[in-house]
Amino acid sequence: LAWLGDDNRLVDANEANQKFHYEIPLLQGCETVELAFKGRRDMLLFTSKRIVVVDIQGFLGMGKKVEYLSVPWRTCTAFAVRSAGSWIDKDSEMCLWMDYDDVFNPRRSSEDDPPPPPIPRKSYIEIDFQKDKVDIFMVHNYLSERLMRADGHNLRPFSSPVPSSVIAPVHEGTNILDWVGDNNAATDPHEADARMRPLLQDDEHVAFAFKCGRDSFIMTSHRVLKIDVQGLGRKVEYLSILWAALRGFGIETAGNIIDRDSELTLFFNLPDSESAAEGSPRNSKTRMGIDFRSTNVDIFAVNRFISDKLLGPDTVAASQYGGAMAGQQDTGSGSLLAWLGDDNRLVDAN
Repeated sequence: LAWLGDDNRLVDANEANQKFHYEIPLLQGCETVELAFKGRRDMLLFTSKRIVVVDIQGFLGMGKKVEYLSVPWRTCTAFAVRSAGSWIDKDSEMCLWMDYDDVFNPRRSSEDDPPPPPIPRKSYIEIDFQKDKVDIFMVHNYLSERLMRADGHNLRPFSSPVPSSVIAPVHEGTNILDWVGDNNAATDPHEADARMRPLLQDDEHVAFAFKCGRDSFIMTSHRVLKIDVQGLGRKVEYLSILWAALRGFGIETAGNIIDRDSELTLFFNLPDSESAAEGSPRNSKTRMGIDFRSTNVDIFAVNRFISDKLLGPDTVAASQYGGAMAGQQDTGSGSLLAWLGDDNRLVDAN
């Protein structure tokens, strides 16, 4: 227990591997600790099979009661790393969202009060790091390697360790921040791919990239990546949500001269977390909305890309479908909006 009590920092994974195989028989024989972090009271292990949270309970961690929480990699559907902020906020952070529901919704104090924020409990893990002790980009790359599905659905097998090159320090953070912090940067996906390459997997590619002010929203072949520049710009959150967590989406076309924005809404299977500061009991990461402002965005191209991720690849090419529809008689609607703008009734499915 004395070995566990210190500030959050990266520690020797081999030493942790020995401790939790022999001194504390917690891990399977075929399981290996790949990364280990120590906190003031607790400890976090990333093994080849799971996430292990070691929670020393009691006053100031002096008790003998210890909880060991094990979460298989397959249940983690989103993660984020946040860089350290200004002199007031010197800690970097890591967040993990699980796909099981362990959210507690407290009762209202009275019927007139708004609902209190939900408490995510074990379905959400947040860890603070000393910024000079942990390379958050290395943590980001490790989690990407463990959580991104290979061949569309399979995780990296436990018998295949994460390459040492992934766990090596990442030095390209400045180049990424320069691109994120430039309001006038292009949103060309090829440029975004090149700029974000230090945080992407070898077989991962950027399909769409959008910027709004200091923030960026990127859809890759493997994930949704949202980059949120916070405060004075020193603190940046890199949120990755696996496509497996997507449960639905909606698109909205631009309107008249008053409402010229097209919009995208994504619904994820993520647990609610406390968001009292936002004045809302809902977690903004459960429902994510993106306005496409001042950029010529093909909203239906975005629709096709997300449809392939949610529903599976389209087996019929667009040109084939167009040929199949050739010769169909126009109903006289004149346009899609005119065809949709009427009372509800059953219409010809063809």
